[in-house]
Amino acid sequence: MCSLIYNYTKYDSPPLLFDLEKSLLPVIGPKNSNQKDRLALSQDATFYISNLEKTRDLGYTPQKDRLTYLFVIEGKVTVNDKTLYTRNAAEIGNEEILKIKAQQDTELILIDLPIRYMKNSIPITVEQN
Repeated sequence: MCSLIYNYTKYDSPPLLFDLEKSLLPVIGPKNSNQKDRLALSQDATFYISNLEKTRDLGYTPQKDRLTYLFVIEGKVTVNDKTLYTRNAAEIGNEEILKIKAQQDTELILIDLPIRYMKNSIPITVEQN
């Protein structure tokens, strides 16, 4: 699994190196943010990706009044002691910190967005395989 990504912020800047096995890489973010190294979106949402090797973990601290969606593309992780498998997704709210731990090599997407977009949403529960 290739987990190093070179990211050029400007043509005259040296590349930034991201290690996807140790962090969440923001790849899409609000157009009005100061971050120019990601795809701009006309919404208040940020998309992150990560590749975690087995037993690796990382933390994410959501801001108040925001929801987090976590999609497991491939693999198996625990998120605050709840297990997610390949193609599982979770809507996460009211958590001070997310502790994400890979139970096997895992690729995932994390989306952070305001609660106000979720006015008519129905909570999603995770079913065990």
